[in-house]
Amino acid sequence: MSLSEMGLRALTSLFIHGDPLHLLTNLLVLAAMGPSVECATGSFRFLLVYLLAGIAGTGSHTLMTLLLQRGEAEPLVGASASIAGLIGYAGLRFYRYRVPILPRVFIPVWLLAGLWALAQVAGGLLEATRGSFVAYWAHLGGFLTGFLFAVFFKAGSQAQWEIWHERLEDAKKQGPTALLNAAEGFLREFPNALPALAARVESLLQLGETERAREANLQLIATDPTYLQGYGVKVLLEQNWASSLPAPQRIRLADRIRPLSTSVAEQLLLTILTEPPNPITPRALFMLAEMTQENDRSGASLYAQQLLREFPLTPEADLLRQKYPQLLSP
Repeated sequence: MSLSEMGLRALTSLFIHGDPLHLLTNLLVLAAMGPSVECATGSFRFLLVYLLAGIAGTGSHTLMTLLLQRGEAEPLVGASASIAGLIGYAGLRFYRYRVPILPRVFIPVWLLAGLWALAQVAGGLLEATRGSFVAYWAHLGGFLTGFLFAVFFKAGSQAQWEIWHERLEDAKKQGPTALLNAAEGFLREFPNALPALAARVESLLQLGETERAREANLQLIATDPTYLQGYGVKVLLEQNWASSLPAPQRIRLADRIRPLSTSVAEQLLLTILTEPPNPITPRALFMLAEMTQENDRSGASLYAQQLLREFPLTPEADLLRQKYPQLLSP
């Protein structure tokens, strides 16, 4: 039998079950775990883990049967190895969650998954001497495949992110010092974590550490100025820190923020007009005229007239004449 035929047989065997009880058991475990794993991985990765864990389980069953029992492995049917792959993935991705095993008795998912894997090893070793109708090595092969996929997809980091995010939310109820400590801890593990960057700005402002808050806010803007509907840019304007950014950077920020909030973008551009004229001023005037021409025709006309009056030979003035001639009429 060729490798392709063996692979096809292993794949199709995942959709065949020996009896209704076998099928029902796998369906129940799949219904219990599948949605959580799929939500964490996405549909494509979920399918990849499910199918490859099943195929790997079939391969491990065949290999271990040859090594331990010195005989030919019987054909397998069922999706148990695929289900085991989901257990292996969940053991890392949801390791910190606790699940009930008895009334009022909870254990962590990682411990439950580990005990289950040990049980498969023990069953596989007993199978080598006594024989069994349970494919323990298929289960273990699927489990290890799912766990390796969890490592490859950085499921542990995703779990850690959730832990820090929850700590951050809890710290908000405890005051600015607790919030700052939680944000700093979050950032030590995830240096560009936007929730932590924003929380650090918020806590430093509440603590009155203005200079540190300004530096933290600039880091937030540099990472993603659109986060929380432009929270960092709004703070920049509220605290009168806009002048700490070069005018070209404010132009770029206004472009990024404009789809989220025209008013914030307009305020940012206006900070350029409060400064002595520079090569960026015509661009700011053109953008202001363009942004306000629908909702504030008179204001847009004033920006347009200022542009033509003070910078008549610039490319922005030429573009204004071509695109918005209506703003030039009295």
